[in-house]
Amino acid sequence: MGAPTWSGICRRNEEGSILARDKAAYDGFPDRQPLQVTETERNMRGITNTTDRFRALWLIAAVALAAGVLLVLGEIKPAEAAFPGTNGLIVFTSNRITTANPTGDAEIYTIDPTNPSSSLTQLTDNTAADFDPAWSPNGTQIAFRSERDGDSDIYKMDTDPTTNDATRLTKDGASDYPDWSPNGKKIAFETVRDGDYEIFKMNPNGTNQTRLTRNLDADHLPNWSPNGKKIAFRSFRDGDSEVYTMRADGSKKRNLTKNAALDSAPAFSPDGQKIAFHSDRDGSVEVFTMDADGSNQTNISSGPSRNPDWQPL
Repeated sequence: MGAPTWSGICRRNEEGSILARDKAAYDGFPDRQPLQVTETERNMRGITNTTDRFRALWLIAAVALAAGVLLVLGEIKPAEAAFPGTNGLIVFTSNRITTANPTGDAEIYTIDPTNPSSSLTQLTDNTAADFDPAWSPNGTQIAFRSERDGDSDIYKMDTDPTTNDATRLTKDGASDYPDWSPNGKKIAFETVRDGDYEIFKMNPNGTNQTRLTRNLDADHLPNWSPNGKKIAFRSFRDGDSEVYTMRADGSKKRNLTKNAALDSAPAFSPDGQKIAFHSDRDGSVEVFTMDADGSNQTNISSGPSRNPDWQPL
């Protein structure tokens, strides 16, 4: 597909340029800004987001039609947020060398895709790495991961670069990949604070950090359902990588994929009726869809593909 299009598609890309320029620099983790969408609109139209582990993969994408919704595929990190509403700015991480960033460390930027030549804005400015930006549902705040205090923790900031108002939300030195709930009242994330990767949720101010998974094997990549009642995630608790769902309070965990292959990167469809994921069960990593209860698992890509995300229509 080349460079991503922005007509309703929002996704994160690792080690690949967001726009077809400056490939000597690293531009990754893009996320589309939702603009003042009401809770009613969100409930009517659906929301999805998901995350995956950091991998240096250049963008290759394809589009498949499944269940009446466009599904974006590619060797990319899944989209961090795709909220319905008016298109806004793109937030992303880049290690580009600029006057404001002469050392070329990973910083967070925004850009207007309709005016990329003059809209680039650097939001973070420190010598540590800042990654994984994710817009809040109303488009006014950004959660992200930073190593500025010596470890990997989740922070939150607004979009005004002059305020330098980044607030540290976790203080365990081991948290990654924040994921906003559809109503913006919770942030899910993964952390290794207790010795292995588990999924937690917290209030947007960092309070009430609640552990949702509890086992000796890794749990990753939380992805809220559009109605906020469930979270899909990847877990190794059954000896291999499987896709699970649980209620938003951590109860009723259910293995949906149930096979010995690698299954990962779950992404709820905008209507909440389907989950896309990738699997190597057919010999290579390919994109599948299934019903939200795990039935009707279908290979839709028929070729190497991974980390899917749905386009809300």
